[in-house]
Amino acid sequence: MKSGNVLPKRIVTIRDIAKNANVSIGTVSRVINNNGYVSKETRRQVEKAIDLMGYIPNETARSMVRKKSSIIGIVVPEINNPFHSEFVAYTDRILARKSFSILLCNSEYDNERVIRFINELIQRNAEGLLVISTDLEDESVVSNMNAHLKTVGVCAKISNMDCINITDWQGAYDVTEHFISLGHKKIACVGMTDRLSVPRERLRGYKDALNKHGIEINQQYIIRLGDVENVGYDGTMRLMALSEPPTAIFYVNDYYAINAYKALVSKGLRIGKDIMISGFDDLPIADLINPSLTSVKSNLKALAELSTDILLKKLKDTGSEQTESEPKNILFPTQIVKRASTTPL
Repeated sequence: MKSGNVLPKRIVTIRDIAKNANVSIGTVSRVINNNGYVSKETRRQVEKAIDLMGYIPNETARSMVRKKSSIIGIVVPEINNPFHSEFVAYTDRILARKSFSILLCNSEYDNERVIRFINELIQRNAEGLLVISTDLEDESVVSNMNAHLKTVGVCAKISNMDCINITDWQGAYDVTEHFISLGHKKIACVGMTDRLSVPRERLRGYKDALNKHGIEINQQYIIRLGDVENVGYDGTMRLMALSEPPTAIFYVNDYYAINAYKALVSKGLRIGKDIMISGFDDLPIADLINPSLTSVKSNLKALAELSTDILLKKLKDTGSEQTESEPKNILFPTQIVKRASTTPL
């Protein structure tokens, strides 16, 4: 019979390991949890027994004892949006190197789902939470999070919490001015909502740029979340059906802009010639799609790395004598990346 890495016929307990290694249960526990002194020889003896018997630690039981589970929660509103899925991929790689596992909540902009997810994380003794593109301003919810979870917000507005945001207003203002500099006055804005701070700031930047140049804001040119089912495709089709359709469209993110390509082509329009469009986030696909998409660079990878680093530092400082510092509010600059989807009239 082969030994090592063999599936056991029944669940192996630390009592079985202790008996096989001829040590106490407490010694086996110290080896498994890497907590407390165990001689090198005894440790080798216990590890050999663990390998031989195919012992698998009960993580639920361990988390109950240690009040920790090595679980990090991540909240995103649209997992099919590449900005969110790539953020999750970046953070998962970083956290996996630190032996953390993730639990994901795809909220679909429903804060009730977020609240249920937070409660589930607390019940599972999760250690931290990353909240992406989601605003949480209910004091009781935030207080519950603060009491049980180390939390960092990204592109989010959360009271009394570390948050990393980007210059949304400036990015939207710059891309709208870019359209104006190319001779456009009929400029639309797609994907806005007043429920979230990020699109709200981007809408404000769009409007401020129009106002500065004396261009009247046409409410028909503003397509909001909820107005149509697929805001990128259906919203674009609605704009193109107007008696005076826009000549340029600013999309709140690259995901919506890319969905608009099919709509515009179906109308016989040449992107970058008959109609100008821009996204926001500058995802890798923006440079690959044809014609390439003008966008506003938000530096997704840096956002993921910094937010994860801050969270890991908060977890490391748990239980230390360091006093809680004031919540950090970090602002990343944006930069417009001009490509073939925007050209002069």
